[in-house]
Amino acid sequence: TNILMNYTALKKGRFVYLSSESVFGGGSAQFMTEDDPTGAYSKKGQAIAIGEDICKNYARMGNDVVILRLDHLDTDTICADMCLEAVQTGEIIASQNEKIMLLHEADAVEFIYQIMVAKDHKHTLYQLSSGEKMSRYELAQAVAAGMENEVSIVEEENKKFREVMLSGKRYDEEFGSRVLHHAETDVEKIAAYFSRHVSVSYT
Repeated sequence: TNILMNYTALKKGRFVYLSSESVFGGGSAQFMTEDDPTGAYSKKGQAIAIGEDICKNYARMGNDVVILRLDHLDTDTICADMCLEAVQTGEIIASQNEKIMLLHEADAVEFIYQIMVAKDHKHTLYQLSSGEKMSRYELAQAVAAGMENEVSIVEEENKKFREVMLSGKRYDEEFGSRVLHHAETDVEKIAAYFSRHVSVSYT
């Protein structure tokens, strides 16, 4: 709130608030849009959602405020967890029912930049997404392909579909979006790098 107050005192520029898919719960089996109500399960998600509401209020008062929700901007973290599991146990447990769309940092920076330099914008809230849907099982396969040692993929016993994915249609229609980094190939490279350096550290 203090940052927003300082911004409004300057009376110039654009305030950009970065949010994430964590403002939604984990039981949705569809693409979430900007118009869908939030329902965060985690404390982090709830705090981010409160930040969104504060920013919306400032935007209603005529301030140039934009909220950007980034869809799973944690490729390295998710991949690292799977790599560590593979090294420690020789297998990765993953579900085919849990779908995600990973957004690479470089693509996110480009999308954010377009908003920052745009002369005008139609909406206060936009969602940024790669648009490339994959299951955690497929992600685990990409990790296994990059590891030096053989890794088994074990399917998680999970009958429920868990899909928290953000629709980037609104942003794409207004600004256009071109993804340069693709999760499957990037994850394999990250896993290969991880595998090489883990091997060195153990020798």
